[in-house]
Amino acid sequence: MNTEPPPNEEAAAYPSPGPAEPEFGAPPAPRPPLPYRPDWVPASGHQLSRTGVQFDAVRIAGLRAEEVADELADETDDAAGPIIREAVGARWMYFLCPPGSATDYRWPPGIMRLSGTSTSVGYVGVPALHSDTWPLSWYSRPTEQAPFVDPALLYATLCRLVGWRPLTELA
Repeated sequence: MNTEPPPNEEAAAYPSPGPAEPEFGAPPAPRPPLPYRPDWVPASGHQLSRTGVQFDAVRIAGLRAEEVADELADETDDAAGPIIREAVGARWMYFLCPPGSATDYRWPPGIMRLSGTSTSVGYVGVPALHSDTWPLSWYSRPTEQAPFVDPALLYATLCRLVGWRPLTELA
């Protein structure tokens, strides 16, 4: 009687050892590239950032904010730019736009623009890209292609969803 296992069973019983160790003194293997992280995003934890310096922010509360963020994600193929959400309180979402851009628009009532002007200075908690930062998290992260939310697209989307037109458009 033949007691030798078939070749495929023997291979399963003795798995290969995996990649070989590099020789002593050999150069290390190249590291994979790091994901895009703007300099205003902390490497770990979270930090408060003053608006109007690295970015302006448009703050929207609760379900309305989620609706706007979902629409922006759909309209941009999930490349909406940086959107931060808070998990407590009014569940604010902060849409981060280029510095100086939030003052170019007359936002609907209840929407807060935070920029570097004397009447709208604010601070936004910015979480790290990949760490535990509760109660802050990213709804949409900044990317090289979308380092900021497009303020014109945000404004148009928000006005469409709330059915609001600024007074200048009513004439």
